[in-house]
Amino acid sequence: MTQSHFNLIVVAICIFATSGCNLVIKPAPDTETKAAANTEVKPVVVQYASNNNSALGLFGEMPGSPRSTPDGAVDNMRQITFTQEGADLDVEVDRNGNYMVFASTRHRPTTDIYYQKIGGNTVTQLTSDPANDRMPAISPDGTRLAFCSDRSGSWDIYVKDLRGGKAIQITADPANEVHPSWSKNGNELVFSSLGRQSGQWELVVVNVANPAERRFIGYGLFPTFSPNGEKILFQRARFRGTRWFSIWTIDYMNGEAMRPTEIAASANAAAISPAWSPDGKRIVFSTVVNPSEDPAARPANADIWVVNVDGTGRLRLNADSYVNVQPTWGADGNIYFVSNRNGHDNLWAVTPDDVTLATTVAPKAQAAAPAE
Repeated sequence: MTQSHFNLIVVAICIFATSGCNLVIKPAPDTETKAAANTEVKPVVVQYASNNNSALGLFGEMPGSPRSTPDGAVDNMRQITFTQEGADLDVEVDRNGNYMVFASTRHRPTTDIYYQKIGGNTVTQLTSDPANDRMPAISPDGTRLAFCSDRSGSWDIYVKDLRGGKAIQITADPANEVHPSWSKNGNELVFSSLGRQSGQWELVVVNVANPAERRFIGYGLFPTFSPNGEKILFQRARFRGTRWFSIWTIDYMNGEAMRPTEIAASANAAAISPAWSPDGKRIVFSTVVNPSEDPAARPANADIWVVNVDGTGRLRLNADSYVNVQPTWGADGNIYFVSNRNGHDNLWAVTPDDVTLATTVAPKAQAAAPAE
């Protein structure tokens, strides 16, 4: 296999961190068996570059036109973590709104997972493997932590008891598997797997107690179960192999995925990293206008938006020049996200009601038709 083939398999998933914090997908152990293939699998890179100031903005704004965010909204953004070295990222809040977990390179070049009480300043380190541990997800009962790690040579899914003990490896496939999310009953995880045959990111559901029981349910990245467990939210490229992502949901019933529905899309921007509101009625996500094809490029800025699950009532929560990404909605009503607004990638929070979310919801429109 040539070096160029190896390079094509390297995939940077995170769109927010400095180059030293990218989640890099390594070649699968059996990649040599693919050497005879005549077609190249292009890398899936979820990373973006600067905006084109002359472009028509997301949802129709022009440069210099009024933003949908009320004046003073940025003042409501509050800094939550204060690291001056490395980066904090991948934040998730437990369902009771008592604490959060996140990944960070604040103590060394590789990422570990940390615990911090909401409203507190001290952090507790939950993982300390020399490899990278990323994308933590808290079980519905708050006792377990799912995350992805490259400690076995490729990215796999692990589960760890938050009260202590060793992490248990859930997946051991040569494919790279990332971004776990718990089902409502805590019996299943949905995650993204880089398909060796398809060359695309696939959505897979696994039984935590019996990891051999797993199902392919479609294509996409960053899947997340809805609070009631009946839908899965994810992002998907509008053209295979590109980074023009849009936000989708699928109905998930009795182990089957049905009715794929596109919730938010733009002709000139990527909509990425979606997350549910605690009541499952709204979705928060980030956008990057005119995503670059350069895998090493970092976006000049990224915005956070909120939309109703039927696609109505879109509202931008920030109007600034910073990179604001990876939003997640806490039970306390705050939206937590990663931002470089203080010069480093730290965690911040904003309350949507502070930016008059309730008064800017448009009349209900017809839901998007299921994709063919």
